[in-house]
This record gives sequence, C-alpha cells and structure tokens, in this order.
Amino acid sequence: MENGVEGVYIPEVYDEYCTRRLLVTEWIDGCKLSDCPPEEIREYIAVGQECFLTQLLQVFTFSKVVSILLHSQKFSQQWFSAVNVRMH
Repeated sequence: MENGVEGVYIPEVYDEYCTRRLLVTEWIDGCKLSDCPPEEIREYIAVGQECFLTQLLQVFTFSKVVSILLHSQKFSQQWFSAVNVRMH
C-alpha cells in the first residue's frame, strides 16, 4: 500500500543506472490488460482511478493552500487600501 492506495506496487528504482533521460526500475512480471478477463480489468480501473484521485488531491491541496495564502494576502492588502481610501 502506497499513500493509502491498496493494490499498488511501486518498483524499486536503480539510481546508479538512471540518467536525466532514463529511468531504470526492477522488472515486474505481469500480463497485458488485453489478455485479462473483463472483471479483472474493472478492478484495475478502480485502483487506477483511486491512485489518480489520491495524487490529484495531494497536489491540489498543496497548490490550493499556496494559492489561498497568496490570494488572501493580495485581497487583504486591496481591501485595506479600499477601506483606507473610503475613510479619507
């Protein structure tokens, strides 16, 4: 289980063989999706969707927090500027 998603195995990365353009990982035995029965494919699709949504929420949460902090700072400065102008 990686980041709360069951059914996912992340292969080991061999850094000593990797370059800027080449990623080398351990070999994982498996079969083609086209050779799997439909019910097994549905299970894989569900796992894939969960992985995608987990990653999306992790990235969205971080970027959203940064965005909120940046926008709230701009908004508060603009709001105080507007209040200041109206008070004078």
